[in-house]
Amino acid sequence: LDGALFRHFPKSFANLKSLESFSYKFYACPLDEVFDTLATLPRLKRLRLMNGFPDEQGDSLPPSFGRLQAMEELLFFDWVGLNSLPESVGELRKLRMLNLKNSDASHYRDARISALPESLCTLPMLEHLNLYGLNRLRQLPKDFSGLDNLKYLDIVLTGISELKLTPRQWGNLETLRMQGPLPDFRQCTSLKRLDLYMGRGFVRLPHISSLNKLESLTIYGQFLATADFPTSLPALRSITLHCNMTSLPRDVAKLNSLEEITIWGAGSLEALPEEIGHLPSLKRLSVEASGIRALPQSVLEREDLHIRISTRWLKFSHSPSVEGQPG
Repeated sequence: LDGALFRHFPKSFANLKSLESFSYKFYACPLDEVFDTLATLPRLKRLRLMNGFPDEQGDSLPPSFGRLQAMEELLFFDWVGLNSLPESVGELRKLRMLNLKNSDASHYRDARISALPESLCTLPMLEHLNLYGLNRLRQLPKDFSGLDNLKYLDIVLTGISELKLTPRQWGNLETLRMQGPLPDFRQCTSLKRLDLYMGRGFVRLPHISSLNKLESLTIYGQFLATADFPTSLPALRSITLHCNMTSLPRDVAKLNSLEEITIWGAGSLEALPEEIGHLPSLKRLSVEASGIRALPQSVLEREDLHIRISTRWLKFSHSPSVEGQPG
C-alpha cells in the first residue's frame, strides 16, 4: 500500500481480521495511527514498512508497536529515519525475523539506529537478524548470548568491529555475513552460506576446510593467495570472489559439487586451469575485470556451460542451447 494516497491511515483496516501480511510505504501519515490499527489485527504475521519521506527529526515507533502479538516477520529495511527499536520489541514473542537492512549504506546514507534494545535478546524464536548497513551500530546488546536459535546473521557495513558469539550460537548459524576478525570456523558446524568482507590486506581463511556443509562462499577482499583458495569443501555449490589473485589452484578439481564460479576484479589473473572445465557439476562461469586473455580448451568444449567473460583482452559468452531451439 502506498501511503501517498492519503494523509491518515484508514480506520477501516481494522476490519481486515484475517489479514496476515501487509506492506506499507508511509509519507505524512502519523505512525501511531498505523500501529494503533495494525495492533487490532489478530492474524497479522508479516509487516514490511518503509518511509517514503524521511523526517529530519527521525521516526519513533509508538507504544502500540508492542501489541503486534502474532507478528513473525518484521521488515524495516531502508528505513534510515528510524531513530531506534523500542524495548517493546521484546513483547513480540513469536518474532522469527527482524530485517533492519540499510541497502544505501554503500552510498554513504547513514541509518539513525545506534543501539539495539536488550529486550531483543529475550525473543525465544528469533532466527533471522539482518543489521546490514547500520553504520552507527557499534556493538550488540550485552545479553546477545540469549539468542540461542539464530540461524541468519548479517553485520556487514555496521560499526561492529568484532563478532563475539557463544559456541552454541556459532554452531547454530546457517548463514553468516560478516566483517572483522574471523572466528574459528571449526565451531560453525551448521554453516551453509558465508559472506566475508575482509577489507584491505591478504585474505586468510583458517580452518575453512572444516565447513563440511558450506554451499555458498562469497569473499570481498584485496588479495587471495593461490594457497589460500578453498579446495576442500565437499558441499560447495557457489563461489564468488571479489578480490585480486594470480592463479587458481589445480586442486579446484576437488570441488565436485561446485555449480557456479564468479570472479570479479582479479587483474593479476591471466589464465584459468584446465581443471575448471572438468568440474562435473559446473553450470555457470563468470569472470569480469580480470587479466584473462584466453580460456582453457576444457572450458570451450563444455556445451552445457553458461559462460560470461569480460576482460580488457577477451570478450566471450555462451549459453547452452535449449532443446528444440538453435544455440
